[in-house]
Amino acid sequence: LELGFQGQVKGVDGFVFSNICDVARNLGSIYQRNFPEAFVEYLHLPQNSTSPAVAAYAAAELRRLAESFRERLGLAVTPTALTKSIETYNALRARFRALYALRIAEPQKLSTTELYTVLRATTLAPPEESIGSLDALLAGLPQRESRPRDRLRVVLEGVFCEQPPLGLLEVLEDAGCYVVEDDLLLGWRWFTTDVATDGDPFERLGAAYVNQAVPSSTRHESRQHRADGLIEKVRRARADAVVFMPAKFCEPALFDYVLMKQGLERAGIPHLLVEFEEKMWTFERTRNEIETFVESMLFE
Repeated sequence: LELGFQGQVKGVDGFVFSNICDVARNLGSIYQRNFPEAFVEYLHLPQNSTSPAVAAYAAAELRRLAESFRERLGLAVTPTALTKSIETYNALRARFRALYALRIAEPQKLSTTELYTVLRATTLAPPEESIGSLDALLAGLPQRESRPRDRLRVVLEGVFCEQPPLGLLEVLEDAGCYVVEDDLLLGWRWFTTDVATDGDPFERLGAAYVNQAVPSSTRHESRQHRADGLIEKVRRARADAVVFMPAKFCEPALFDYVLMKQGLERAGIPHLLVEFEEKMWTFERTRNEIETFVESMLFE
């Protein structure tokens, strides 16, 4: 909304909003009220992923969105074009997974600040162009000379929606952490494996949303599933601890924190809660909190 008032979204064809939280739920109608000429659509993603009808419902919503593109933007989303797009984004996500795997194996060769910057830049470029750049990066990183340091391996959690300032990520690493897993820009890494490209692409995307998606605060998958998913992530990344970093007043992340905190405590996994604010620019208090946490674990 702020970018719209500042005139920084000129050239954007439209916006698709979804119901990930109460703020996002109402943002679409507020934006359209202030910018009636803009294309605004609302995608009702299924919330209860345990329902037997959820895959069919998700496919129907995607078909409705495609029809809205055709009617209001003159953009025909054909099955052939959608299948081609799925193939392209499968390739893009495969590169993302490779970068994340490299960071788990050798975090000294790829900082999270660098990885996040690369992924953020990828969101602003056509995927076909990004794939080649990511291939070049993946080819060069193993040759990078960097010695491992005595740092705490952590999972960064709770940053799936509003993104933290880059300076805060730098503080986290400078304070003695290797971030080996995170949920930054989660929408771009939503599917854990390739989406199938045979058959109806809408149905394939609907099924993938249910069966191949990462655990998320924006969906209901039973009380235990999110904590179990986080614990599995910690163990897969060989992490020592979890740093929760939700934006202030982010209800999905803060509600989930209670359940995930309980799960981590049962599993004996240390954790730290650090909240951030939009346009935060001073980080000294946060630096002290993180340094104290790191030192308490490294020197206990």
